Amino acid sequence: MQTPRWFLGSVCAGALVLPLALDALSLTLRDVVDDDSRWVGEGLRQKGLIADHTTAPQILLAGGSNVNYGYSAAQIEREFGVPATNLAVHAGLGRRYIFWDCLRHAKRGDLVVLGLEYALYGHLFRDPAERYQVFIYDRAYYEQLPWIEKVILLGSMSPGDWSKLLRAKAGWRKPKASLSLLVLSQRGDQTDNTEPDVRLQEGPPFEGVVGPEFTGDLRDFAKAVRERGAVVALVFPNLRDAEFRRRIKPGFLADIHQAADAAGVRVVGTPESSAFPTQYAYNTNYHLNAEGTRIATRRLMRELAEAGARLPAHPSR
Repeated sequence: MQTPRWFLGSVCAGALVLPLALDALSLTLRDVVDDDSRWVGEGLRQKGLIADHTTAPQILLAGGSNVNYGYSAAQIEREFGVPATNLAVHAGLGRRYIFWDCLRHAKRGDLVVLGLEYALYGHLFRDPAERYQVFIYDRAYYEQLPWIEKVILLGSMSPGDWSKLLRAKAGWRKPKASLSLLVLSQRGDQTDNTEPDVRLQEGPPFEGVVGPEFTGDLRDFAKAVRERGAVVALVFPNLRDAEFRRRIKPGFLADIHQAADAAGVRVVGTPESSAFPTQYAYNTNYHLNAEGTRIATRRLMRELAEAGARLPAHPSR
């Protein structure tokens, strides 16, 4: 039996109209107050202001919460006399958003230290953190995407997402008065990790593979950074040593090096040196407590120096 032409036409029309309708509907999500994502948007905003107000060349620490909890820009400035800003917030934003956000702040003379969680080397994934950030707090990222990427991002919004956010927009979901936002230092560092958290969680899962699009994404990012007169150094994420021994395989690490070489990016340090004992864990296998952060920051600066990375000079020195 032949399918009626009117039916095929209706399906094709619907396929065209639905993305356009969702695109228009997404405009209503601007400035929604959402308890689950507000800390991400506010953290990125505050960190971006710190970076932009620093006119001297600086180190920009970029990545997910591994960098947010793993390195201290304030310590870098205090102990090593190098201006620095911690831009990192959450791996759920995805590597493409993290790259784009970093590029907004990179300028001539900066050194971008990129410490991606291992999950961000793999296939692209769509986390709620990314779509909530894009549609509520940072429409500029969405607007610069190719149309097919916009459709994919719109498609990642579930009916539950739409319902939750539109109800919040209409005032049917009241924001929590006790909402806890990031506790940041004057250089953008996370500062609420002073004590170990006994409820140790695994953290973001990962496949242990370098995805087919990663090399291109890193190459494009590194090229754009260089065009701004800055450079990129790739460092391995901090990971609890028990998980490192269990999860990280030689072939995976070889692929990371190959991708970095293809992108013209310097690799600094080793994955083994970034593995840490449980005594320095905060609340996940990727998050360091305050003492672990101090140790990791000193190790990072030593490894940058050993690798011959050009560090920004303090303007007063």
